[in-house]
Amino acid sequence: MESLPSTVLQIILQHLLYDEHTACPTNRLDFWCLALTCKSLLNLASKKFGAHHHDRDNSLAPCILWGADKAFKHQDGGLPHSITHLVLGDKYNQPIIKGALPQSLLILTFGNEFNQMIAPDTLPDSITRLTFGVQPSTPPNLQILIYGINGSLFNQPLQSGSLPRSLRDLSLGDMYSHAISPGLLPNSMTRLALGRHFDRKLDDRALPHSLISLELGQNYHHAASLPSTIPALESLVLYECNASNIQKLPPVTSLKIWHDLSSAITLPDTLTWLTLPHMYNNPNFSTQLAHIRSLAVLEFGNSFDQPINPGSLPSSLTSIHLGYQFNHMIIHGTLPSSLKSLEFSDRFNQCIAPGVLPMSLTKLTMGFLFEQTLEPGALPSSLLELRFGTYSKYRQPFVAGTLPPSLKHLSLGSNYSEPIVSGALPDSLTYLKLSWQRTFLVCLPASIRNLLADSPEPVVISEMAIAQSHIQWMLSHVPSVITFQVNIQLGLFGNMSFQYLLRRIDQSHALWISRACPSTRQRFIILSG
Repeated sequence: MESLPSTVLQIILQHLLYDEHTACPTNRLDFWCLALTCKSLLNLASKKFGAHHHDRDNSLAPCILWGADKAFKHQDGGLPHSITHLVLGDKYNQPIIKGALPQSLLILTFGNEFNQMIAPDTLPDSITRLTFGVQPSTPPNLQILIYGINGSLFNQPLQSGSLPRSLRDLSLGDMYSHAISPGLLPNSMTRLALGRHFDRKLDDRALPHSLISLELGQNYHHAASLPSTIPALESLVLYECNASNIQKLPPVTSLKIWHDLSSAITLPDTLTWLTLPHMYNNPNFSTQLAHIRSLAVLEFGNSFDQPINPGSLPSSLTSIHLGYQFNHMIIHGTLPSSLKSLEFSDRFNQCIAPGVLPMSLTKLTMGFLFEQTLEPGALPSSLLELRFGTYSKYRQPFVAGTLPPSLKHLSLGSNYSEPIVSGALPDSLTYLKLSWQRTFLVCLPASIRNLLADSPEPVVISEMAIAQSHIQWMLSHVPSVITFQVNIQLGLFGNMSFQYLLRRIDQSHALWISRACPSTRQRFIILSG
């Protein structure tokens, strides 16, 4: 590691911490542990993460939340040279001065009330993701541009040539209502999302042939004539007012309709992913799905509450999500033998008999109201992951044989109050999530390597008090656990929840960091004198 050039070390840092394709809650712990084995990487880490944005000295912080409504001056120390992420709070509404933003900046986010013109060359060319509410002069290598999300007021007409040729992703917010003319969108575009107030008919010539995903807002009333000349289009999202008058859907592989779906509409037989509308409750749903031979993912909306009979679901399904209202018993032969993931929503509270769940199932999620006893044999031996919601009412005790010997991941809700006795958790388990207070009632198998503890009620304690009391106790009493994720609601901050990550280094030391910001300073906890 010591012989690697600094460029390679920078790539390692970028891959672990900022790559959206490899994002993982424990990536930063992995990075710090790796840095401890290499002096060069540790020096780089110290420069990158030497200060937190809440600390007095933020000269090296890569992530900054600027909450005040006052201008900053880069040359006067307002922003450090090393930052890669800058979030300007909702109250920020100051002009951006040329030279104020450093060339290291990758991601810039403006708050909802920002409404200032941005002069040419004000934004650094290094920016790859930009979120804001008014039309800017965009950097030439911009890759992701999001206008007007989260209630911002952007409604300025876009001009031809104002978007960079490298732009891939454009989301126009709720207020945007201007026509999109041919030549406005660059040929590099792969995703376009139009907001609530957009109701201009889309010209086929205005949409680039490279477009893969198209999202139409709630008030788009021209869905009857959807563009049909986009050869690469794979994903289509339709909202409330635009699905009732559809004549023909393009041959997409992913379709999401959020309000209602007429039984007269023929769904494309090319679909592999289908999200049915919230209001959809058609008792003849199997008729609309029968011709789709390759459907893999099926998500029912919240209003769906029809019994599902054997043979009514496509045999190709690998994932099923049942909506909020669904509360019917599942009988033998209902679920396809290819099913790998099954998710019940909040109202489901039916007994699951042994043999009902297929032997192919690897992930099962139960809803808020489920509180039926799971008999030994009800869960298939193929199951790897079992999740109960954060506020699940499930409080049934686990006995030996309830959980299959294949299970690796178990998430229990904050209301679970039963002691977990020896032998109830299988030796295959490597990840466990449970309430903070319940960690005292658990007999953990030696296989556990990851533990996530939630605090459902606010606790008025400081970070270091947490480290020196509860976390130190847990580290000492569950020696097999390597990685901890701890969610704490601090009473001093209202209902705000903070997540901390810990990694055991050895039997005497643990690494402690916060997930709140990438620039959080790491700390070490000493477990024994």
